[in-house]
Amino acid sequence: MHYGGGYRRFGGKDRISIRRENMLPEVEKFAEWLLTHIKGGPDPWGYILGTSGSLCTEAIIKQKRSKYPSRSDSNYYSNARQWLGLMVADCQGMLDAYRTQVLGIKSETNANGNWLNYCKTKSKDITAIPKRVGTAVFMFDGGVADHVGWLCKESSSEWYVVESRGLNYGVVLTKLSDRPWEGWGLMDAIFSYAETSGSTQTVAPVTVQERSLKLTYSLDGNSVNFRTGPGTNYASIEKLNRGDTVVYMGESEDWIQCRYNGETGWASSQYLKRDEYMRGDDVKALQTALNAAGFACGLADGVFGAKTARAVVACQKAKGLVVDGIAGSRTKAALKN
Repeated sequence: MHYGGGYRRFGGKDRISIRRENMLPEVEKFAEWLLTHIKGGPDPWGYILGTSGSLCTEAIIKQKRSKYPSRSDSNYYSNARQWLGLMVADCQGMLDAYRTQVLGIKSETNANGNWLNYCKTKSKDITAIPKRVGTAVFMFDGGVADHVGWLCKESSSEWYVVESRGLNYGVVLTKLSDRPWEGWGLMDAIFSYAETSGSTQTVAPVTVQERSLKLTYSLDGNSVNFRTGPGTNYASIEKLNRGDTVVYMGESEDWIQCRYNGETGWASSQYLKRDEYMRGDDVKALQTALNAAGFACGLADGVFGAKTARAVVACQKAKGLVVDGIAGSRTKAALKN
C-alpha cells in the first residue's frame, strides 16, 4: 500500500467547498459525505484494513491483525488503538460504507474491484484526469490497483483528495499534487456525474431508491433456536445458522424479539451480534416524524438504534400495518396521516 507523505489541515481561505445544485448527482453527495469524515471534520473516521464503516473495538483490531498478518508490523496495535471508539474503514471501505449505510446497497469490494468494475471511463495517465468532484484516483502495485481516493474541489482551484490513507493517518484530505497517484476513473457504472461544458456543469437527473430503515443483528454462533417466546421453555420455530440476519423489534432481559423469514420470534442475545447502525438524514427525518406522532424514540440524532426500532414497531401496531420493525414506504406514509 502507498502511505507516504504528510497531512495538510485546511481552514480559512483554504476551506474546501462543494458547489451545490438544486439536484446533485449522487457522486457529489458521496463527496460531501466523505468530507464529514476527514481528520478535523465533524465525524472523523480512522483506518483499519478490511473494514468498511465498523466501530473500532479491541476485537476488530485483533481480528483484522489475524486476517492480514503480512500487512501488519510491530507497531500495529499501538497505531490501531488510536481509533478505538471511532468508525473505521480502509480506502475502498469508505465507498462500501457509503453505498451500504447511506444508499442501502450492500457493497463489498477492493480498490482493484473499483477500478475494474465501477470505472468504465478511466486511464493510467494521471495528467489527463478530468477535474470533476467524485473522480476516483488510484495507485497501483504490479499493475493492480491497491489504493483509491476521490477528488474534491477547493475554492482557489486547487484539487484535493479524500482518502482513508492508512493506519497512521485515518481518513484525511490531501492535495492531489502531493501524492503519487497514477491513474483515475469515473465510477460511471454506479454513479451519475455532472457533464462539463466550459465552466458550467449540467447535472443529469439521478433517481435513488428510498431505503428501508431497520436495526439488524447477525448470528454470532453456529446455530441457535428461533423461539416463540423469550425463554428456553418456548417452542422452537426454526434454527438460525451462522451469518443469518434478523431484524430487531424489541427485547426482554437476555432475549431479543426479532423478525426472520417473515416470522416474529425470539433469540438469545448471547448468540446475536448487532450490525452497524443505519445512519443519515432519512433516519433523522423518521425519528422526527415518530416523535411528532407520539411514538417516542428519543433524540432525533440520525442513528437507527433500539429506541427508534421499538418506536417503529409501536407505530406499525397502532396503524394496523405488518409489524416487522422495518420502516419502509408504508410505515413512513402512515406517519404522515
